[in-house]
Amino acid sequence: MKPTLRFLLLFLSALPSSKASSGIDLRDLHGSYSASFMGPRINGTPEETYNAYLPDISSIQLFHSARVGWQVNRGLQLGVGEDLVQNLRDGVIGDTGIIHHRSEDLYDPYLYAEFPDTFAIPGWWITTAATLSLPLTRISRDSSRITSLGLKQTWSRAVGARWHYGFHWFLNPQFYSEPIPEGGPSRQILYCAFGPDFDYRLSPTLRAGLSGHFDVEHRNSDPTGRALASALPDFVQISITWAPEWHGPGMNFGTYFQSLVWEPSWDTSIVGANLSVYF
Repeated sequence: MKPTLRFLLLFLSALPSSKASSGIDLRDLHGSYSASFMGPRINGTPEETYNAYLPDISSIQLFHSARVGWQVNRGLQLGVGEDLVQNLRDGVIGDTGIIHHRSEDLYDPYLYAEFPDTFAIPGWWITTAATLSLPLTRISRDSSRITSLGLKQTWSRAVGARWHYGFHWFLNPQFYSEPIPEGGPSRQILYCAFGPDFDYRLSPTLRAGLSGHFDVEHRNSDPTGRALASALPDFVQISITWAPEWHGPGMNFGTYFQSLVWEPSWDTSIVGANLSVYF
């Protein structure tokens, strides 16, 4: 089965059915699908983007994410998720000389747990999510990865009726069953990302946002001997998001501008878009 079909079936299987057995409340079943378009560089061709996660010039791409979950109670949701990345153009040459081809690549599926009300702190809204990856892709098998854990928390606070501010952090340790082969590349065994978030509501359905992304990592067999080092270029995003009000599944759509924090340049600045649908 092609990766795209497998990915879509995961989300479609979560759609409520009228044939639910007695005693099962379909309102406790939740699903979401999101797509993020990493668009072209400001100073570049329409086929290429600056991918801060490589980091390098690469093909413009779509990142898909689908989740299916069950609301166990008010404070806990359990489910499964899958991510897919698509390179949309062929023959894009990066600054490192790597040629990026049109492709579709599945990530490891994962189990997740969400805790929407972790702490009761007056004035703050705090959410926590934990994930456990299942090493089913060829990349994970070839690297002897056992699993990857993820722990994410977001803190936000309202100031008046329009302003929100806060921060987020993400911790991602990775575990392997075998040591690195002699002469092989070092492995990332710990990744940590964090940053501030600002949000201004322009209208009931439209908001503007500003967020930062900073990170550090730890690799074993690090030739420099450093315990922690910068993993990827730090970047900032300015976004506009529209969330229409209607009956049925929720949706929001937005566009964004992204630039590096410490070495801003039109060569590494991009525009993109995000779409989310959930029920």
